[in-house]
Amino acid sequence: MYFKLLALFLAVPVILFPSDRKKVRSITSFAVQFSGSYSVESLSTFPLVITDPDHMAENDILSLKRQGGTLLGYINIGEVETYRRHFQELDTTLLIKKNPNWEGHYYVRVNDPQWENFVVERIAPPILSKGFHGLFLDMVDVASPWLYPEFEPGIIEIIKRLRKEYPDIIIVMNAGTFLASKVAHDIDAILVESVFHTYDFSGKRYLPQTEPAILSRVQELSALQDSLDLPILTIDYVEPSDTVASYRAAYASRTFGFIPFISRIALDTLLIQPSP
Repeated sequence: MYFKLLALFLAVPVILFPSDRKKVRSITSFAVQFSGSYSVESLSTFPLVITDPDHMAENDILSLKRQGGTLLGYINIGEVETYRRHFQELDTTLLIKKNPNWEGHYYVRVNDPQWENFVVERIAPPILSKGFHGLFLDMVDVASPWLYPEFEPGIIEIIKRLRKEYPDIIIVMNAGTFLASKVAHDIDAILVESVFHTYDFSGKRYLPQTEPAILSRVQELSALQDSLDLPILTIDYVEPSDTVASYRAAYASRTFGFIPFISRIALDTLLIQPSP
């Protein structure tokens, strides 16, 4: 399936822009570790590591930095998690409803200035004070056309304010391709999940994306990469024992000019990561 599509996009370039501030533009691989046990030695082989700031010990963050790694801390700008320390400080009138796929996650009223201030002034500073080089912004898709499209102005404002308040940090946006052109100057890369292989929450199983879905997504991402001059990072979710699917997804991603990472849905495992 992948290989019929590869022929259509062999000419897509990989965009690499060396920059002191935007280190992410020169990477050829990255890792994501949000839960589970981890090895600093293994993570140190990746030039970019995205992690949950509450999951990784500060001495490990410093160790990875000393070894030349670039680290981004996870921040959820479209939801609040009940297990975070800052949840106790949040005005609960901002909560909308639970995210059905993730325990303890609640959608919030993103357009409310209280939430913007909370993200920028309360959530972001402790993450950056731990030594992270920047932020990984999750749940930008809360403002997607199929969820809460009326929240798009709020999401855009949060991203722009984070850039204004922290002009030198790296900002990677998770998904949000529908508004990418409006924040292109404020972010340094776009990460997209489940381009070639995904996880079905309802069936609780890993499965390949359909050929039409892959073709549509790759066309969209290739156009964004060309028009916005932003690197595209991909995460595909694969059953750990399925090494064939891991290699296929990573190979396809690189052939299209993207930078792949393969893991389980919990993002607690470093699966086979083929060399560039």
